Amino acid sequence: MYNAYELTLVTSPITQAKIAQLGINNTRYASLVGFDSQEFSPELRRSNYFAKTYGLSQVDAQVKLVFVGRLTPDKGWGFTFKAMKQVFSQIPLEQVALLIAGDGSMRTEIAQELGHLTPHVHLLGRVAPPQVPALLANSDIHITTSEKEARGLTVLEAFASGIPVIAPRSGGVVENIVDGWNGYLYTPQSTDDFAKKLQRLVEHPVLRRQMGQRASTNIDQYSWDHAIQTLVSLWEDAIRKASPVAGQPTSTLMPRAIQTPEAQSSAMSVQR
Repeated sequence: MYNAYELTLVTSPITQAKIAQLGINNTRYASLVGFDSQEFSPELRRSNYFAKTYGLSQVDAQVKLVFVGRLTPDKGWGFTFKAMKQVFSQIPLEQVALLIAGDGSMRTEIAQELGHLTPHVHLLGRVAPPQVPALLANSDIHITTSEKEARGLTVLEAFASGIPVIAPRSGGVVENIVDGWNGYLYTPQSTDDFAKKLQRLVEHPVLRRQMGQRASTNIDQYSWDHAIQTLVSLWEDAIRKASPVAGQPTSTLMPRAIQTPEAQSSAMSVQR
């Protein structure tokens, strides 16, 4: 069906390769992911933020590891349980706090599994979107263990907030994280690699700040204005190619969204 369209737009080279394997051969990669980048800033960091906002006075003095997203199996929580067990065998429990923002079917299991490892795990529930920028800016490291992200919106939000990210070398997040520069990519399913890189970030505050500063300088290309300008340019180019003869009526272009189970990503097709 999609090969009947003039063009199928995809937001990730990873997605592009996977849907090509499905036989869709009219794909084009474009940066069409956008978020309200102006809402996120390192300037939102405040002293005693967690004591004042959540009543968690001890957290402000700890290294804050923040997870943001659905509490569902596809987000990699099974690996997180194993990996954090190894992490806590290598660093003092009192040194870090786990902050989990989100809700889902695994909430009770996450509380139990991580609660067995450390008393410093805090499930914040679903955080309202206007409160997410301050939560990220007042954290120290953003962790995602999902291996199926098309782009990883929370990664971009963390970067705009000035904090580094640790994530698996899998899916679309590899397009944004430069290993050792603005965060760390660990080998998927390797608890050793994860623990080693997270420990390095926990124990070196100067490194965290340097990575966070680098991360916050490279997010303008993901603003909504940029995404819309890119999409309009692609449509205009498709229209020109669809009407090569002067005076010929312009084709009607129909945008169409698709989702592939393999990529778990969106793509957009244009039809005459």
